[in-house]
Amino acid sequence: MISAQHPLRLRAPSATFRHAEDKLEVEVLLVNEEERPLFVTIGIRQILYDAPSRTLNLWLTDHARSAEAPHGRCGTISVPRTQVIEAGARHPLHLDVPRRLTRLVPHEDKSFHFEDLDLSQAQQINVHVGCSEKPFYYNPKGPAVLEQLKAWCAVVEVSAHAAKPPKKEKPAGRKK
Repeated sequence: MISAQHPLRLRAPSATFRHAEDKLEVEVLLVNEEERPLFVTIGIRQILYDAPSRTLNLWLTDHARSAEAPHGRCGTISVPRTQVIEAGARHPLHLDVPRRLTRLVPHEDKSFHFEDLDLSQAQQINVHVGCSEKPFYYNPKGPAVLEQLKAWCAVVEVSAHAAKPPKKEKPAGRKK
């Protein structure tokens, strides 16, 4: 799915996702159907996991971020890593995600707590890839950097189900 505001022809016809020993391995095939090169985001910008539905969302764009939500103590956002896909070319995108993550959850009073995320039970994954006709250039006289990042690229979304069910982790215990 490509967002309606940017009708670029970048397809993601296939995605695979499997549980490896200490990580989740994701492969997405990107196909540029334009007659010119496209710039796509290749680094994970945000990870969202919904444990009840076992759905993992990997955002390679900043579209899931809110301007009101805290995004760091210093209030900066880094420029996304991009890859050029030539006209008519196919590009495999490989992403590795740790099976366990610790997330810092900020509070209004500037305190925070840590939250453990167990991604080992994920059954579905949605990858959101950013796509643009040109590289991102920050305009210091323009709107906030987050708004510039959101306006810069379209979003291509692809979903995959786990190649094999994850193994239940057995609690450590004594053998009799």
